[in-house]
Amino acid sequence: MPRTSIALSNWGSAADVTSNKCWFRRKHILFGKLRPYFKKVGVAPVDGVCSSDIMSRKDIIEATVCDCLGSGNKDRKLVQKVNGFKVLFRVHAVPDAFSTAEAREMVGRPFLKDYTLIDTSGLQQQSTYGPVHIIAIHKTVSETQARSLLGHPDIILVNAPFDYYLTDRVQHVQVLLINNCRDSTSTRHAVQRRIEWIEQSGEDSNIAERAKRRKKIITQIAKQIEAV
Repeated sequence: MPRTSIALSNWGSAADVTSNKCWFRRKHILFGKLRPYFKKVGVAPVDGVCSSDIMSRKDIIEATVCDCLGSGNKDRKLVQKVNGFKVLFRVHAVPDAFSTAEAREMVGRPFLKDYTLIDTSGLQQQSTYGPVHIIAIHKTVSETQARSLLGHPDIILVNAPFDYYLTDRVQHVQVLLINNCRDSTSTRHAVQRRIEWIEQSGEDSNIAERAKRRKKIITQIAKQIEAV
């Protein structure tokens, strides 16, 4: 990456990167982790891979959230106890305002693929439920945008201290939206508020129960897809 320039005009082949690789998409903002005083920051002009010495803003936000929750898991899946039950959480990040379509589309509606987690995550264990999705947003998300995420009006929306908790009454999808994850400090503070809210609001029992129901639903979906 060039120093003191956001323009990335040159790139090579993925085969040239012999170390661990990180995937990025066009318009991701990339940061050089080594020697930060070189000010290596740039906007990716294409989709591709880079050395693990370079991270995108999306990666940084997700890694910070996972670290705050006590997990260094690179696939952004972690299991935590909620009301005494093990619940799988999936961490995502929107690297701009939620109103920015290209940033929002990097996450999309991840719950539509929940059934794929049955055989590839902690949900393989009978005593683990979920998932619950955490979406950390670099800037802001409005209530209208939050409501539109689930794709239908029959939802429960709670305006929590960290921003919004969303769930629907039929599919039992659960999403925690966290605003203003602009740096490590603000992200960690927002995640801590999420932890405190779950424990203090009395919502922990509902989250655990919905996670149980969600697992039953996606298990059946996975079985039907496998049978086709």
